[in-house]
Amino acid sequence: MVVDFHTHVGHRRFWNPQIVEEFTKLRPSFVESMETLMTPENLIGFFKGQGIDYAVCIADNSEVTGCVPNDFVLDFCKGHPELIPFCSVNPHEPDITETMVPYVQRHRIGGFKFFPTYQYFYPNDRKLYPFYEFLESSDKVVMFHTGTSNFPGAKTLYGDPLYIEEIAVDFPRLQVVMAHSGRPFWYDKAFYLSRLHKNLYMDLAGVPPQNLLSYFPKLESNVDKILFGTDFPAQPKPLSSLIGIIEGLPLRPESIEKILGENARRLLKL
Repeated sequence: MVVDFHTHVGHRRFWNPQIVEEFTKLRPSFVESMETLMTPENLIGFFKGQGIDYAVCIADNSEVTGCVPNDFVLDFCKGHPELIPFCSVNPHEPDITETMVPYVQRHRIGGFKFFPTYQYFYPNDRKLYPFYEFLESSDKVVMFHTGTSNFPGAKTLYGDPLYIEEIAVDFPRLQVVMAHSGRPFWYDKAFYLSRLHKNLYMDLAGVPPQNLLSYFPKLESNVDKILFGTDFPAQPKPLSSLIGIIEGLPLRPESIEKILGENARRLLKL
């Protein structure tokens, strides 16, 4: 089983023009391919062709990137167990718990994604604690963008994984994912923290897989906490090649299976 724990769905109209421009630099055929792929059936077929069985589909909510609405992502994934929707909220809005309760009650939702570097907030802000408590009690995963971003308007200081540790400690039953593993400033910090806390994970979206053992020399000591992710469509390489690179690393076969899918299967209860 291969699970992409980090993919973005949506149409051009949802993203800000500068984001479309950045994606197009990576993949000149971005706009055309995205419009073609953005039906559930087409995307599932595409992922299957790349060797991916399940994909976490993320909503976006920030002034920097644009807004891929929760309703779009939920409708996109509805009836397709291969696609696991992750919603997004604006951390600056009041009463986000009250707003999201009906969503969680009515829909199949795997978790929620926050974008600190685009939404300009620190993850350990106490005003968000009621929402984290709600996610913990609802058995939902929470994911945070960590590290840098090339997008205009991003503020890197909010991407330090250290601000996420407090959440892992204060909500020990909440499963927390550090997207991008703190790239590149805080690879060592993300790795250490995920080893330290049993409910803290790191995904590999945007991390060059051929460099994994250079960035994380003790990777196998933490192999239960690492999740494969592509960051599609912000990925110029074929997704199958990312899988192939990881499969070719000098790791135990069971370690490769955990990274590519078993950890995600356990976390998402697939």
